[in-house]
Amino acid sequence: MRDSYSERPKNFPSSVGLVGMRDVRDYKVASGGKDRLNTASPFNIKYRSLTMRYFNATEVVKLYQEHTKDTKQAFSSQATQMAYDLTYGQPWLINALAKEIVEELVTDTQVTVTVEHINQAKEILIARKDTHSPRFDCR
Repeated sequence: MRDSYSERPKNFPSSVGLVGMRDVRDYKVASGGKDRLNTASPFNIKYRSLTMRYFNATEVVKLYQEHTKDTKQAFSSQATQMAYDLTYGQPWLINALAKEIVEELVTDTQVTVTVEHINQAKEILIARKDTHSPRFDCR
């Protein structure tokens, strides 16, 4: 990002969100370091740090409906409820389940996502021991 900054606005995002489960300062303090980082973030571009609340069941439905709107691939209401029940609406988990399903398990957008797909994705995430790692796409 730093390298392409001088070329903006051509092929440069207008904003980027690095989404993590905790603030970088929390890790620094927990590891025995000082509570001051000497920089606002490891990228030195931090504007502010926000804590994202968990989604409620209605918001999970709306989020998955966005995928349906874009691709015509539906999530059954039972599948959406199961995703919520398994994750309690934790944003990274809600997205990780859906990502595993639509990118790996059920790539045919004609196929409706079911409870069975949610359970398959859950088992895959558990087996891989996936953890949150911030990733972003600069399109």
